[in-house]
Amino acid sequence: MRTRHLISIFAIATMAFSSACVSSGGGDGDNNNNNNNNSMPTADAVGSQGDTAGNTECTCDGIECGPNACGDICGTCTGGLVCEAGTCSEPGGGNNNTPGGNTGDCGKTGFNAVNQVAEHDPADAPPNFFRYVAFDAEAPPTSQLQIQSYLDFGGPKGAGTYDVAGSNFADCGLCLLAHTNCTQNGCEKAFLADEGSVVIDEFGQMSGENFKGSFKGVVFKEVTIDPESYKSTVVPGGETWCMDGYEFNTQIGGGGGGNNNPGGGGNAPADADPAVCGGDNIGTMVGSSVGNFKLQNCNGEWVNLHSDCGSKAVHIMGTAGWCGACTTTLNQLAGQLGGSISPASLEAATPGLKMWVVISEDNSGGVPTLDFCKAYAQSRKIDPSITFIDNNPAGTQIPLVEPEGYAVELNGFATIYSYINPYLKAQGNSVSMGVPWNAVLKGANMEYYWSDYYDASKYFPQAIQEVVNGQ
Repeated sequence: MRTRHLISIFAIATMAFSSACVSSGGGDGDNNNNNNNNSMPTADAVGSQGDTAGNTECTCDGIECGPNACGDICGTCTGGLVCEAGTCSEPGGGNNNTPGGNTGDCGKTGFNAVNQVAEHDPADAPPNFFRYVAFDAEAPPTSQLQIQSYLDFGGPKGAGTYDVAGSNFADCGLCLLAHTNCTQNGCEKAFLADEGSVVIDEFGQMSGENFKGSFKGVVFKEVTIDPESYKSTVVPGGETWCMDGYEFNTQIGGGGGGNNNPGGGGNAPADADPAVCGGDNIGTMVGSSVGNFKLQNCNGEWVNLHSDCGSKAVHIMGTAGWCGACTTTLNQLAGQLGGSISPASLEAATPGLKMWVVISEDNSGGVPTLDFCKAYAQSRKIDPSITFIDNNPAGTQIPLVEPEGYAVELNGFATIYSYINPYLKAQGNSVSMGVPWNAVLKGANMEYYWSDYYDASKYFPQAIQEVVNGQ
C-alpha cells in the first residue's frame, strides 16, 4: 500500500480559526480525543496491466503508453519520445513551449519561484519520501510546484535524468504536480506532468546539502485527482503548462530564495546571545520581553526559548491531547504549509517565522509522556523538534488580569503562562480557558506582542504578519 500526498499550499497570512476547546479552571474540557486525521488514505500500486481482469475497457490492448480507461498505466516512452493518445511519438511543435502531438499550444509557460523548500521524510510522509515545493508569491493567491519522489517505488535517489512520460499520480515514482490560484479555500486547478524529464544535478541527502537541477521538455496537463484512489485524469479541453528549462536550486531542510537563489536553513544568527535577548525590559505582559525558559521537546531535548532570538517572529500554540479543535487547526496549518509543520516549511511560507507547539495534557487530561508527545506530533504532521510538553503536576499560580490580586492554579502550560501572561479573567467563581491558545512574540528581542485573550479581535495569522512586516 502507498500513501499519496495531494496537497495545496497557502500563505499563513490568510488563515483564520474560530474553533476552540474550552476548559474551566484547568480541567479536562470536552475530553474529545479526535483521531480522525491520524492516517492518510492509501492507494494500491498498480502493475502495467492493472488489476481489473475481465473488464475489456480496462485492458492495455492497443495502448503503448499512458493510462487506459481505468487510469492504470500501460507503459512509458523512452528515448525522448512523448506519449500522445496511447502512442509513443516524436515531440511536435518545433519549440520547447509546445507539447508534442496534437495537444495544441501551451496555455501557460514557465514558473517563477519566490520561495523553495526541499525535505527528506517530512513528518506527514511515508518512509523514503522526498518533496520539493516552490511558491510563486509570498501571499495568496499563489501557484505552487512540487517534485515528489517515492524512493521505494522507483523515484529518484540521486543525480541523474528521469523520465516522467505517461505519469499517473496513483503510481508515479517521480511525480511533478502544480496548482494555481491557491487561497485559504483551496486551489482552482491541479496539473500533473506526463511529458519530458527532470535533470537532477545535485541530490543532497543531509540537511544543508543542495537539491539542484532543471526540467527538460516538461509539460503539465490539467487533471482531476480521485481523493480515494489518487488516479489522475486529464481534463478534456483543459490547460497545458510548459516548464521546459525551469531550474530549481535550494538546500535540503531549508527554505527561502527564488530560482537560482538557494534557500538557507533559517536558523537564528550565530551571534544571537540567549542570555541578553530582551535586555532590561523583561516581563510577563504585552510590551515586555519574555524571559528565557526551556521546555522538553518530543525528542527529549531541552530547548531554550531564546535560542530563537534574532528571528522575525515566534508563534507559540498551546494544545491538548483531548482537544479536537486543536487537531483541526494543526491539520489546516499543515495543509497550508505543504503537508507538515516543520522549521523548513514555516521558513518557506513566512521567512523568519519560528513555532513552538506546546502540549499541556494528554487525551485523559494527564501529564503527557515523551511517547505521547511523539505520537501526537506524528499524527498531527508536526516536526517533533518543535513540539513540546508543559505540565507541572504540583500546580502553578498564574495571576489573573481581572480581578487584580487573584490567581488560578494550573498544571498545564505552567511554564509558558508563568513567563507569558495569558490575560485570563474570572467569570463569576470560575476561569475559562480555550485551546488552542496562541501567542506571538517579536523574534528580535522576544517582545510579547499578542495573545488570544489579550486581543480577541484578531487571529494569530494577522498578528504574525504584523510582526513580520514590522508593524
